[in-house]
Amino acid sequence: MPLNFFSKKQKPEEEIKTVTIEKKEEVVLENTNQEYLKSPEGTAPPSAVNIEEAKETIRKLKIRFHIVFYTFIISVFLSIFGNPIIKFYRENFIKTKPTIIEETETPVPEDKPEVIDPESIVEYSNDGLKLSLDRLYRTSLFENTEETDKSTKIEIIYDKNNPNKNLSVEELSEGYILRVSVFPTVLRKIDEIALVKKESFIASCPKAAILTETEVSYIDGVEGRSFEVKNCGSDFKVTYVVKNGLNYEFSQIFKGDLGFRQAYKAETENIIDSIKFYEEYVDPGPVDTYQNDTLGFSFDFPRHLSKECCSASGPVSDKAYKIFTIGDSNTYIDENNLDAISFYVEERSKVGFYDYVEQQKTLLADDFIVTRGEPPKPEVRDIKVGDRDAKMLKGYSWRGNDLIYIDVSNEKRYDTFLVISTKNASGESFEIVITGILESFRFF
Repeated sequence: MPLNFFSKKQKPEEEIKTVTIEKKEEVVLENTNQEYLKSPEGTAPPSAVNIEEAKETIRKLKIRFHIVFYTFIISVFLSIFGNPIIKFYRENFIKTKPTIIEETETPVPEDKPEVIDPESIVEYSNDGLKLSLDRLYRTSLFENTEETDKSTKIEIIYDKNNPNKNLSVEELSEGYILRVSVFPTVLRKIDEIALVKKESFIASCPKAAILTETEVSYIDGVEGRSFEVKNCGSDFKVTYVVKNGLNYEFSQIFKGDLGFRQAYKAETENIIDSIKFYEEYVDPGPVDTYQNDTLGFSFDFPRHLSKECCSASGPVSDKAYKIFTIGDSNTYIDENNLDAISFYVEERSKVGFYDYVEQQKTLLADDFIVTRGEPPKPEVRDIKVGDRDAKMLKGYSWRGNDLIYIDVSNEKRYDTFLVISTKNASGESFEIVITGILESFRFF
């Protein structure tokens, strides 16, 4: 065996201690194994026990997680699909007995008549009479149509002793009648109508009857005539009004003791005050009319033409004056470029119509040469204005006007001439307007 000269030589005592320690460790291990084998419960050493407990804890946590997770899933599923599933199950798999509902007859409430205040106001309108009015509910209203002229007459009647009856003036016991009617007249005016009616009362009433003077009165702002009759069996107030081309008669009849009679009259006055006439709209149409009573003529012209914007120059004279002018403001540019018709009058004593026209031809031609530097190319036309003969000088005026001369002289007006000056910038369209105006002339 080789010798290790570098290793320390172990002392015998150290060897003995080493051997002794090793033996003690073996003895301890043997004793431990023997105690473990001898343990009646067969428990593992402390390190083994801790591992088993950790495994058990992990297993329990897994089980608890699975329980919570699946419970949550089932809850969500039931919250979404639970009701439809239950409903489907009940409708298809559960048979329910039909419930019988016993119908019980409910008593029908009795219709109680509506109570209306007799003093309440009732509105009424009549297209034939073209008016509306207010009356008390306790009165009765009757409409009658006259067979002669098919005109409508209405009567508002209140009789304290005979309610809701169509009574005549003679049958009225206590109360009032308000009668509204219309009638035509040819020559009689409103003052004459009132006078004739008063005469009829004088003829039919006793001598003790009193008639008042005819006075001016108003119904809905329309001027009329009225008078009163007292002590003629009943008391009367009659009013006449002309409106919408109709003659209206408003008769107020009241009967009773003095105090009541005044109250009945006041009620009829309230009805009269409530009357409103229909405002009839009359379409003025596309045409307006100019009439000159002094010169005795009239004519029609389109309503759209302006009476202010435009004027055509007149004859060559310092004595002629303009009486009327119309023009189209949409075509106006300046005094020489416009559509206009102007009417002038000139009175020339001791000058005949044809001499006057010849003078105008000469003056116009001279002005044309002075202004334009060349003579005009004139034309004289015989035309009709209404049913009168007239002369048209065309091309004479340097302004481009056509001048039409008409003799309107008569026994009252000697040597009076009407001159119509036309300026046409639009051409054919305004020429049609001029022709229509000339054809519409009426002389009287």
